[in-house]
Amino acid sequence: MSNGPGVKKSDRPLEPVERISEALFGLIMVLTFTSSISAAESGRSEVRTMLFGAFGCNLVWGVIDAVLYLMACLAERSKEAAAARPRLTGTDWVGAVGIFLWVFLITFPVAIPFIFVRDVRLALRISNGVAVALLFVAGYAYGRTVGLRPGWTGLVMVLLGGALVAATIALGG
Repeated sequence: MSNGPGVKKSDRPLEPVERISEALFGLIMVLTFTSSISAAESGRSEVRTMLFGAFGCNLVWGVIDAVLYLMACLAERSKEAAAARPRLTGTDWVGAVGIFLWVFLITFPVAIPFIFVRDVRLALRISNGVAVALLFVAGYAYGRTVGLRPGWTGLVMVLLGGALVAATIALGG
């Protein structure tokens, strides 16, 4: 999809594909934490530890992603500026804050069941259901944005997200 005539990538804080990618990134990160908890053996203290890890991880990765976004903006500006020193714009900072919030806030829908549901097994099922739904919605949106079949792309994103989470857990992440 095109942004329209005369609209460069840097004229918008985040492109749709970037927003979708950031949401997927945050979802996969929080899923590595929520999927690692054993519903059969976990008590409230283990849930609290898992939530602390999930929120902390996405908080830090949101900051890292925002910083990397700002570095990419500077690199783009250096290509545009002949001899002038590249500088970040207000739009760049808005984009960085948006990335941070997007990565961090996507933690909440997946984590909320563990906060409000006392039964860890039920909370895990609700959390996983929310995560699968969000992965599908993000995949659907990605499919629409890039011209693929949205329903199939949503399904593939659910499968891909699950595989990435499983690989991350298996490798000790």
